[in-house]
Parts: sequence; C-alpha cells; structure tokens
Amino acid sequence: MIRLSRLANHIYGRPETVGQVGNLQRVDNPLSAVSQRPAKRRFTIGGRIPSCPAGAALRCAVLAAVLPVLASAQPGAFIGPVRSTQVQLAGLAQLADGTLLYADAYGVYRVKGSQVETLLTNPVQGGECIGSFPGVGCIEWAPLVYHTKPMAADSNGAIYIADPEQHLLERYDETQQAFATIASNVGAPTSLAAWSDGSLYFNDPAGCRVLRWNQNAVTTVAGTGTCGYSNDGGPATGAEILAVTAIALDGGGNLYIADAKAGVVRRVDTNGIILTIVGTGNPGIGGEATPAGATPLDNPGGLAVDALGDLFIAETGANRIRMVGSDGLVRTVAGAANRPGYIIDYTYALQSQLTAPTCLAMGNSGGLLICDSGDERIRELLPAVPGRWVLPLSGSAIGPNAWVSILGNFTCVPTMDWSDWIRATGTLPTSLAGVSVSVDGQPSVISYISSTRIDVLLSPILGPGWRTAAVTWPGGSFSTQILIAFNAAQFLSQEFNGVLYALATAPDGSVITPQQPALPGELVTFYVTGLNITMTIVPPYDTTLPGSMQLILDSVGYPVLTAGSGSTGVSGVVMQLPTNLTPGEYRLNLFSGGFISQFPAFLPIGANR
Repeated sequence: MIRLSRLANHIYGRPETVGQVGNLQRVDNPLSAVSQRPAKRRFTIGGRIPSCPAGAALRCAVLAAVLPVLASAQPGAFIGPVRSTQVQLAGLAQLADGTLLYADAYGVYRVKGSQVETLLTNPVQGGECIGSFPGVGCIEWAPLVYHTKPMAADSNGAIYIADPEQHLLERYDETQQAFATIASNVGAPTSLAAWSDGSLYFNDPAGCRVLRWNQNAVTTVAGTGTCGYSNDGGPATGAEILAVTAIALDGGGNLYIADAKAGVVRRVDTNGIILTIVGTGNPGIGGEATPAGATPLDNPGGLAVDALGDLFIAETGANRIRMVGSDGLVRTVAGAANRPGYIIDYTYALQSQLTAPTCLAMGNSGGLLICDSGDERIRELLPAVPGRWVLPLSGSAIGPNAWVSILGNFTCVPTMDWSDWIRATGTLPTSLAGVSVSVDGQPSVISYISSTRIDVLLSPILGPGWRTAAVTWPGGSFSTQILIAFNAAQFLSQEFNGVLYALATAPDGSVITPQQPALPGELVTFYVTGLNITMTIVPPYDTTLPGSMQLILDSVGYPVLTAGSGSTGVSGVVMQLPTNLTPGEYRLNLFSGGFISQFPAFLPIGANR
C-alpha cells in the first residue's frame, strides 16, 4: 500500500485496478438509497497483485492512505489551500534522523519534530490582500516578487544553497549559524544536487550546462555551452542540452538531468556518457505503462531515485508524478494529467490532484517527498503501514455522527458488511469480526470491513476538540488524535472516470451525473455527512442557517435554502443554482460551522438533461 500525506500542509502511490477503479475515497452512507457501495476490486501496479515483501517499498502499492502531518507550515511559507498566489518550492531533503529541510520563496527551513528553524529569510515584496470571502478571510493576494534560492543537502547533513542573483554557491556553517560562500561567478543556478564526497552539482541556465563544484574547483559535467539536444550515447561534455530544470544523483553516483524544453530525462553515468532514458525529444503527454524511451514528458521539473533504482519524475506541466521502474515502463503514481488542483490528502493517489509539482526527494523512510508548488504544500508518498484516517487530522475537522472511512493494511480481517448482523439482531454493530473503532471511548458503528478499509459512523454525542481515536482488529491496533467540530461537514461523493462528483439529486429525484448534469436555476439536494443537523427548515426559506452555511461553487458562495437530517449520519442540503451558470464542471465546497469542507467534489452543469 502507498499513501500520500502532508508534511508541511502535504500527498502517493498508484492504485490501479483489474477493471474499473473503485470509489474508495468517498464517505459512504450505507443506508442511503442513492449511495451504493462499490463492488469488490483488486488494486495492483502493472496488473499484478503485489505480495508486499520486505523492502519492496514503493513498488508494493495496494491503496493510498495518509500519515499525520510531519512538519507544520512555516508562517508565510504555506498560506493555506485557498491562497491563489503560487509559491515556488526550490529544494527538499530529509536527513537520516528525520530532519526535514526545504526551501521556498520565503527562505530555507529546517524542521525537527514540531520545531521549525529558519536558516535563511528571503525578502519578498507584494502580497497584499485583494480579495476576501465572508467568514473565511482573504482568499486572493497581489502577485509577489520572490528571491528564491534553490537548496540541497548531502547524506552527511551538509546544506547548500545557490544565490542566482549574486551568482554564488553557499554552504551552511553550523558554528556561525549562517550560510557562507564556497564559490562565486557560477551563473544563476536553479537546481542543485549534493553528493556524499562533498561535491555539489548545479545547472548553468545561460550556458545550458551542468557543472560540479568540488573543493574550490568548478568543472563541466554535461553540456557544451551551446543550447541544443545532441550527442546521445557519447561524452556528456560534448552533448548539447536545451533547458535543465532538475538534476539528481542515484546511489551509484550516476547523474540524472531533466530537460524541460526537450521533454526528456538524460543520465550521465560514472564514465561520463550521456543517454536519454525517458522521453522522445518532443514534449507532450505520455500514456500509462509505456516504454520510457517512447513516452513524451511535459515539462519535467523534479527528479529523485530510490534505493531500488526506480526513477521518479515530477511532470510539472501535466500536474503528476511519474515513475520508471525496473521494467522500463512509465506509470503515473500521483496526480492526474491536465487536471491541476488540490482535493485532499486523505484519498487515493490517482484521485488526488497536484498543481505544478517541482522538486522531489527520497525520504528517510523510503517514501517520496513532493514539492506541490502550485498548492503550496510538501506532500509525501509512502510505503504501507497500519491504517490512517481518511478525513484530515490537521487543519480540518470531523463532525459528530459522520461517516468516515479508514484505509490501511488490516491483517486477518475478512471482507464483510453489517447486513447479516442487522438481520440477526435488529441493531447496528459496534464490532464486526474483532474490528472496533472508538473515539474517546465512545464506540463507532461499523458498517463495512476488509483487509484494506473500515467504514464507521462516529458517535453523535462527541464533543468538540481533539479526541483520541482507537482502531483495533485481530492483527493489530493503532490510535491517533482527530479534531471533532460541530457541523464540520463533508460531501458524499461518487466517482466517474476517476473524478469525484458530489452526490446530489435533481428535483425529480434523479441522481446528478456527468451524463445527467444539473441545470442552471434548478433546486439541487446535496448529501453530506457530519453536519449534525436534527431539524428541517421549510418554506419560507431561511438563509441564516447556523454557522452562516453556504455552498461554494468555484470560490463563489451561495446561500443554502434548506438543510435537514436524513438517514443515519446523512443530511440533505438544498440550494437553488444560479441561473447564469455556463455548462462545465464546478468545484464544490460547503462552508458551515466555521469550516470549509476538506473533501471538495465537482458538480456537472449542463444546458439540458
């Protein structure tokens, strides 16, 4: 199993099915007549079911779940999911002791546990608020002028930066607690890679070269000083390069170069021979499980190589992460081609979204760290561990009486639902086959269990605040902290072609789908969980519901007309769609009780149905 998580507001692995991808992200309501549980499906990589041997790392992927936050956002560095200004992340590394290092437009930071240390602060101009949303605050800032410095670290913990404006290379001096110059007149590097012998590789954008600094000497590793794309299979110093956007080293000292203009990744081996290993020389969008040499790339902007030799590529232009495995085939492991955005961390990798991912680095646990620059987050793709909650653990909340899915590797757990229990006892189970979930000692109703997923209904009497959630199954247990808040609602959703759409019905009771879209001006009922509403508001419609409830379509808020309880754990929220909506897909959020839903979904709008 692979999971994607946030590190500093953070993301993962590749769920691929025999058949159609199941909607395991949605928060199901087993009692709802309009919500049906997906059929059982197997999730594999490359069409095979992995056995998850020890050390299989990222190749052994079954489902995607999430770790808790490993590093809090540095104030000013990551300004939340609604901020429109994109912050370019410029470097990322994790040391053997778990220390996280990252650089962005605002500076360079070192994170140890919950402590964030600022190693360097960059001046930034602009950033004043130019747009706000009632009850949320500022959602749009004026463009910023950045002075970003790329960063890298070697396996010994040495930290390097480049100053493109002053044409310097610098190394952090722990004694002086400051960066000191180690080389000058080095051009304007935008990408660095550090080797364990103390040497530092960097690009020279103007000269279309890759250089190496080692003990005061700077030498050319690849490129001639003339921009182009040539000499594949020959000496790297005789090869023309177009535009270096990322460089990386593997454990054997081979150098990898991402060339965005050529749409390729080239490798310089330890003998100095350069060879294109991914891409065709013509940038474009490639397919799945295709030979690396025949697969075009769209603006590759980040590289990393794991201990198994798997190459990871941040395909910045396509908003996804690609992996080249030992079979020489290219596959997507996170994100969706040409669909930028941020859905949520607690979901499947290929159902999640990235926006212009850039720098990559291997984490100390064997996971992949991702600079999700357009979403201002550092995210992580990890191998499997016991289950993690699907709903957010940080920066968001779960409502009482909410349906929640938990994803993980639950050994010795059979696949079953609550139907036999209900028929036999007439009650709702709080334990099935030795599986139980409680929050602060309050048992949750169990509706579905399997070796990879547990669906529960939280207790309706949970009070607000941080609560201890505990999961127990025959093969193990774990506990974590979750934030409970009244009316912290999430949408029920349904999946079509890998996209999550809000579960909603038209006035005639039909379910809204991409094939049967909603129409401008009509009343639509959305189904949510965690709203904790027990009354129904009837005409004349009251637009002052508790918490100033609003439905948000593409960042524009509209009043909710009615909201009321439905079947167990589910509420209906009704709004009248604006008459001026044009056909298309709209990003949908619910603002209620001071929280914006962290499971955005899409609403299809059509001209007719």
